Amino acid sequence: MLKRVGVVAVLVMTVSDAFGDWQTVKLKYEAPKDGFRYPTRMWRGADKEPPTNLKETPAAMATKHPVYFNIELGPKADELFAAALDESKGDGKGYDRAFVDCNRNGRMDSDEMFTAKNGADGFLVVGPVELRRSKNGKTIPWAIRIEWRPGERDPYPMTTIGFKKTGYAKLNGKRVRVGLMDERLNGRFGLRFQGSIILDEDVDGKFDMGTGESHILGKYFRYQGRFYRLQVDENGDWLKIDDAIVPVGKVWSECKDSDLSFQDNDGCLSVSTDSNGVAEVPVGTWWWYGYHAMFKQDGKTWRVIGDSQRNIMQCDVGTERTIRLPSLQFTPKLTATVRGREINFEFKLEGRWGEQVSNINQLNPFKQPPEPKLILSGPDGKVLASLDFKPG
Repeated sequence: MLKRVGVVAVLVMTVSDAFGDWQTVKLKYEAPKDGFRYPTRMWRGADKEPPTNLKETPAAMATKHPVYFNIELGPKADELFAAALDESKGDGKGYDRAFVDCNRNGRMDSDEMFTAKNGADGFLVVGPVELRRSKNGKTIPWAIRIEWRPGERDPYPMTTIGFKKTGYAKLNGKRVRVGLMDERLNGRFGLRFQGSIILDEDVDGKFDMGTGESHILGKYFRYQGRFYRLQVDENGDWLKIDDAIVPVGKVWSECKDSDLSFQDNDGCLSVSTDSNGVAEVPVGTWWWYGYHAMFKQDGKTWRVIGDSQRNIMQCDVGTERTIRLPSLQFTPKLTATVRGREINFEFKLEGRWGEQVSNINQLNPFKQPPEPKLILSGPDGKVLASLDFKPG
């Protein structure tokens, strides 16, 4: 009787061989003091009338036409902070400062008035301004900034909010400041698709959120051309970084020197294409869903930001072939909504997969395309109204 004899090769390897050496980085809360661009939280109810949570209007208010709004840290009443834009030089001279009810006492005191400065991308900026609120029995400072475009009679104020925990990691032989951002303002840092990892990549002592030093949480992040695996504590007390080499494949896009957004079941990943349109992506199954695409027209470079509510394309990234992404196409769409005697018009660009183009602009200096004009005419062809669309 014959017996089948199998030869078994046993591969012995340690955890550090398979996954590298995990370093643990302890983090602590840090109130932002430097220039920053954090997750945008839009105002609630910008109006010419004070919000109900403001009992007294500022005595130092110089304009007769202030713009009131609420800074919204959450859906509850005690998470709203009243604010107002003011023209310090009088009506028609331009909104150049802001009042904020930082302690929610129903009024805006003299120490709650903040003068605007010229910020990046052509905005006027107030902040950081520190708000204080209670959460889980603790008093937590939230740093915010307010920005709006100068010269507008009806400014569109936006608030950006910062709350981060930071520490130091050793990456590529360098001591680098790293941290986590709580983007949902719920005190939970390690939630995939919600928080962000931040890295002081240029080692200038601050996090420049507008220049690629912030990345949405996933199982990977990239530093100086190399991918690292990542584990994060949900409470933001620590993060772990794996030093093992991550195998990568390539994707190609017609958009050169642009940013592409991917996601898998463990989080998101943003990568940049080079001058040939090629980007490296860790091996695995990804879904392409968004982009910051750069296009050249008449000698000018335009950035187009598109974000789909659904996945555009599945990408099975391997080491042996380059995946080609389909070209981008855009269609203008005009919609009208009738509410009683009022008609609201909306004009937007939509991508070929239904993704909404949220912004088009030039950089350095920041410039948006001319605002579209809506012309309404009657049956006889006589112009009844001519209106300019506003961003947002």
